[in-house]
Amino acid sequence: QENGVINLTTSGGTPSYTFAWSNSETTEDIDSLAAGAYTVTITDGGSATITRTFYVGYKVTWQNVVNATTTGNAVKGTTGSYDGGASSKSYIPQGQDGFIEVTLTKITSEGYYFGLSYADPDVSYYSMNYAFFSSVFYVTYGLEFYESGTKKTYTATPLAGDVLRIERVGGNIRYLQNGVVLR
Repeated sequence: QENGVINLTTSGGTPSYTFAWSNSETTEDIDSLAAGAYTVTITDGGSATITRTFYVGYKVTWQNVVNATTTGNAVKGTTGSYDGGASSKSYIPQGQDGFIEVTLTKITSEGYYFGLSYADPDVSYYSMNYAFFSSVFYVTYGLEFYESGTKKTYTATPLAGDVLRIERVGGNIRYLQNGVVLR
């Protein structure tokens, strides 16, 4: 399906702006997009430039929703429940690059985990193929990642607002925190 949309809002710099997209488009907003990465270089009237990459993803179909609500591609645990979440039928097609990403909205003593797994339902971070686990109580440094149940490393304490990503690029799995590759 080619129904993705990227809608930009530009401000700052010197008007007027020009746009050069990686798919050869030259408008501010682009649509009818297939899933994938799209890079734009914006040049202002003073010849200053900025380049950004945006990702159009796949629609997620949630299943096995437990003590949580789903809206679009987002899952939110139900208030008062420490054991909630959902799994998805969605997958990254073989031979294609892709990612799963979450934004930590708050940090509590409970653990949060997300990842990629062939197993379903009711898996945990220690049984997923690739997973992040975040907690300020259970983990010495607050953030770990696991591969097929084996802890790989610790990293810095996570903060509310952090963006965690597990991505497959060229057949390799990478873990990122706020765009910085951790492994």
